[in-house]
Order: sequence, then C-alpha cells, then structure tokens
Amino acid sequence: MKYQPQVIANLMLHTIPLNTTVNLKINAAEPFSTEKVSVNKGEEYYIYSEPNQIWNDWYIKASPDGYSNFIGAIWGLRVKGAKCFCLCGTYNEDHSRVFAIGSNKTFTIEDSGTLSFFANDVKGFYGNNRGVIAINVRRKN
Repeated sequence: MKYQPQVIANLMLHTIPLNTTVNLKINAAEPFSTEKVSVNKGEEYYIYSEPNQIWNDWYIKASPDGYSNFIGAIWGLRVKGAKCFCLCGTYNEDHSRVFAIGSNKTFTIEDSGTLSFFANDVKGFYGNNRGVIAINVRRKN
C-alpha cells in the first residue's frame, strides 16, 4: 500500500509508518509549516535535509543549520540559543515547546499530537522570508 498523507484545507498531516521516510516542504515564510507529522509519545524520528537546501532571510542565504544573527538574537529569536533560520520544530504549535533541528537530528517524541516546523526567526518578521527547503522525516520506531 502506498503512503498517502491526510489533507485538511491547507494542512497536510503525515502519519508516518514505521521505517518509512517522507519528504516534506517547509516554507520559510510560514510561522508554522502547513506540512505536519502526527506523532505519539515515545516514537523516534530522524530528520535530515540534503546539503544543498537553502532558504532566504531577506537577502541572506542560509542552510537549515542557520546563520549567526546578532540583531535577531537581541530582538528575540523564537528558539533561544539556536541560530537564525535554523530549522526548528514544535509540538502542537506551542511556543513553549520549540526545539532546534538543523540539518539533521534524531530524537524521541515527548508528547503525542502534531509536529510542525519553521525557520527560526523573530516573531513578526516572517514577511521578508523566502524559499522552501525539503526535509526527510523518518520514523525509526
């Protein structure tokens, strides 16, 4: 049986079968990705992107690992301690549950619900963001 995501309005919800990798597109201008992953506590995921993935913070090109932005850090990036434009995630679009991913990360799900993604930026500054990166999400257990 071929894998198919659930589509609800503008949202694409992926329930990823065990040992399956799904490719998602993450738009730099979205505060929360429209492609999300349905997750359960205790599942393990590996998220990675190909090295040539680039998105733009106004005129600055960045990989999913992000770049150092002193002004952004002062104004308050959404994920403290992570670089500007670092690929990040959150559980259930909860600003208190954000975490850095970068170009690759393996982690165990802490809460059941939905996992969404975003470029780490200052709240309210997503209007000048451009580009889409492709990430691979693999459910390991």
